[in-house]
Amino acid sequence: RRLSLVRDARASALAAACERRVPDFNEQELSTTVWAFATLDVDATLRAAVLAAIADVARPRIAEFSPHGLSNLAWAFATAGVDAS
Repeated sequence: RRLSLVRDARASALAAACERRVPDFNEQELSTTVWAFATLDVDATLRAAVLAAIADVARPRIAEFSPHGLSNLAWAFATAGVDAS
């Protein structure tokens, strides 16, 4: 069962904090955050904003990721239902 935060102000606060801090996240923190938002029942707009912020930060750093870190990030985005195309 997924934790539902759809109508919970804490979800907005969490998303805003993630968006502010995501430039400082390492590869594990990026993939874990994607996975967390993929599995939490949050508003789709909040989820999309956080995932977009993470993608924007990860994209230019992707060459620095370890194979394990890259696979974790890809898996997390797939879990979130993000299409790579």
